[in-house]
Amino acid sequence: MGAVKLVVWSRPNKDGQYPIAVKISKNGQTPSYIFTEHALSERSLWDSKAQQVTKAHPNYKRLNNLLLKKLTEATDTTLEMEANKTDSSTRAIKKKIKPLDAGTFNDIAQAYLKDELALGHYNVYNADKPRIDRFTDFTGNKNIPFSEITVALLEKYQRYLKTCKNKNYKKADEPKFISERTVVNHLLLMRTLYNRAIKAGAADVKHYPFGEEGKISIKFPKSSKIGLIDTEILELETLNLSDDPILSHARNIWLTAYYFAGMRITDVLLLKWSDIQNDRLFYTMSKNNEPCSLKIPQKIYPILDQYKNDDQKNDLIFPELKFIDSLNNLFKLQKRIAHAVNYQNTKMKRIFAILKINKKASTHVTRHSFAQRAEELGIHPRVVQELYRHESIQTTMIYQSNFSNKKVDQALDLVIG
Repeated sequence: MGAVKLVVWSRPNKDGQYPIAVKISKNGQTPSYIFTEHALSERSLWDSKAQQVTKAHPNYKRLNNLLLKKLTEATDTTLEMEANKTDSSTRAIKKKIKPLDAGTFNDIAQAYLKDELALGHYNVYNADKPRIDRFTDFTGNKNIPFSEITVALLEKYQRYLKTCKNKNYKKADEPKFISERTVVNHLLLMRTLYNRAIKAGAADVKHYPFGEEGKISIKFPKSSKIGLIDTEILELETLNLSDDPILSHARNIWLTAYYFAGMRITDVLLLKWSDIQNDRLFYTMSKNNEPCSLKIPQKIYPILDQYKNDDQKNDLIFPELKFIDSLNNLFKLQKRIAHAVNYQNTKMKRIFAILKINKKASTHVTRHSFAQRAEELGIHPRVVQELYRHESIQTTMIYQSNFSNKKVDQALDLVIG
């Protein structure tokens, strides 16, 4: 028999409230939750044993009566479905209590954004909220059920996206449309939301619009990855920036990322003095939580020496994140990193302009530059895989293939001369 009980969510929502939900569980099955419209300002206001709001709540009697009705409805539905020997899985019970049309696109999308906010995923929240708004604009601000999100509708949405202008493009007289990769990112989000809708009982898996053979197939467009060549790296290293400490610092960040095998900018900004032990760097990659150990190149030490006498707050080497009260607030941390990255890229554009390097100046180019040099020097893909912590060697080989031009160049030389 299924167990039905009232629970309070363990983490607060964006308003700092703790939502109350009906939990439906059965042995060997993933529990399902039906959130009520009620929440508590503090978890201490909940008596988990009695499954009631405590007397400390000003409206505890009324609230407990409302919650009891929700619990009774869920319990009765569970018993009825089990007695009739129909599908009585936790998902089916939830679906019976909360019909599909109750889970509209906006319901699922807003719940998704709330989850990302609660988890502190600033980058995901900041990227996906405009994508959700764009789909809402496409539907004419209609709160449509997932049953209406069909292959035909998504194909129409794809065509609509290709006519959308890039809002970040500053030149008003030269409109720029969003890229093919941006279109793909919008479709990936739609797939994520549809999957969540299925789990929530707001969509039927048999109408799933993504996949092959007549459905929406999501394919990533190939993009060119161009790094700096060795002479450009040398020019960057030797450029005299003694009269401009801001640009000098930006170069230090860029070169640190490059010297540490194209380290991601988030990891560079989070580097701590205690990460350096016995001439090695020990840190955990923020993207995949993989532990990493690297020999510290001699070129790094002159850079580190420039920051030894700075304020040692949070043990951080570089100053960008020292203004944050706590590194444990993930949302604020990611937000600050995003702003720091934008500022860093702006300064590196100025440096590239000085050097007349006509390439992207983003910090991610350090990764391309290192990969390009590794390919040119014939470093084995297994070694590069270890440096990048790719799970599959195939990922590394596909990545490195972007920089492998020798055989093509030799073929051209042989044929053309």
